[in-house]
Parts: sequence; C-alpha cells; structure tokens
Amino acid sequence: MGQVVVAGNSKEVVAKVLAQARNQVRYCYEKELQRKPDLRGKVTLTFVINGEGVVIDVKITQSTLGDNGKAVCACVERIVRGLRFPRPAGGGATTVTYPWIFDSM
Repeated sequence: MGQVVVAGNSKEVVAKVLAQARNQVRYCYEKELQRKPDLRGKVTLTFVINGEGVVIDVKITQSTLGDNGKAVCACVERIVRGLRFPRPAGGGATTVTYPWIFDSM
C-alpha cells in the first residue's frame, strides 16, 4: 500500500497511526465479506489532519468495490475520521491519500 502525504506530519507518522487501525478496517471488510463472499477491491481515501492532529475531512476518492462495498467504504470512513495523529511540526495541516486493498485470499 502506498500513500501520498502533503505537508505536516511525515509519511512514517501517518503510516504508524494507520497501521494501528488496520484491524478495525479489516473488520469492516470481513463483516461484509460474510454477506458478499466475492467482495474484493481497493478503496482510496483522501483525508486532512489539522494542526491539532484531528481528522477534519475524509473522502472516498476511489472504490473498486462497487455498490456491494458501500458499507465497507462508510465503515472505513468512520474509522479514519476518528483517528488522532500527533500534532504536525509547525502546526500545519496534512493531506493524505491512502489506498486500502481488500481481498479475502
């Protein structure tokens, strides 16, 4: 998985916080996978972390899960919205684009 970070927090800091949320995000997928066994694809989010380390905006910028993945997208969005990051050096905002790959195999 790759990520793009613009200003604010470093890629390493962002990756560490996202890694801590990995099991929660995986649960979003596995819950829907029970109902839709063929569900797989990629969800890319773009989110903004303000100078206090709070996520202030989250958008799904791409999803290959289709209509069957709407619940997964909404769940991942909620999780990311609730994450807290360290205050970035200089207090500036951080814009992150991050892809999550979902595959049951």
